[in-house]
Amino acid sequence: MRAEYFSYIQDSALTTLALELTPRITRAQSMDFLSSMPIKA
Repeated sequence: MRAEYFSYIQDSALTTLALELTPRITRAQSMDFLSSMPIKA
């Protein structure tokens, strides 16, 4: 039971980490994309 519990904790931690990082990564990529675009004012 202990190993199953540990793997459950590990899975949920990885899921949380992925959910935390994904929006930041996509936001950073879109910011890079926007900043690399030639802006015509």
